Amino acid sequence: MLNTTMTAAIARAKEAGQHALVRRLQCELAIVHALVKAGLAAGYTVGVNDGEEWTVRHSRNRAEIMEALFSTDADTIRFRNPNATPHAPKVADFDLIYGNSGYDVISDYTANDEAEALIAAIQPAIDRWEARIG
Repeated sequence: MLNTTMTAAIARAKEAGQHALVRRLQCELAIVHALVKAGLAAGYTVGVNDGEEWTVRHSRNRAEIMEALFSTDADTIRFRNPNATPHAPKVADFDLIYGNSGYDVISDYTANDEAEALIAAIQPAIDRWEARIG
C-alpha cells in the first residue's frame, strides 16, 4: 500500500497532532488501495491520469500504480481488460477526489456491471471507514 506522497503527508499530520487529517488520509489511501487491488485481482490492467496526463498505462504493478496516485487533488483510474478484443478495451474509469471526508474519495465511476462489481468488492472497506470517520 506504499505511496511516498501519502506516507509523508500522514507522518506530517501525525507530528502536528492533526488526528482528523491522519484518519482522512489513511482512509483515502486504504480505499484507493482496495480499489486497485480489486481491479488487479479481476485481471485488469490499470492506468492513472493525474488530470493532465496518463502517468501510468496498462500496468499490473501495484507499487507503480499506487506511487502514481495522490500527486494532485484528483486522479482517474482506468481499468482495462487485457484479454478482450479489440486490444485491451476500457472496462471502467473511477474518478478520485482527495480532501473531502475520505470515505467518499471515489467521486464518480463508469456505470456498468464491471465497475459495480469492483465497488461491491470494496464496499465493506468503505462502510468501515465511513462508520469510523462519519
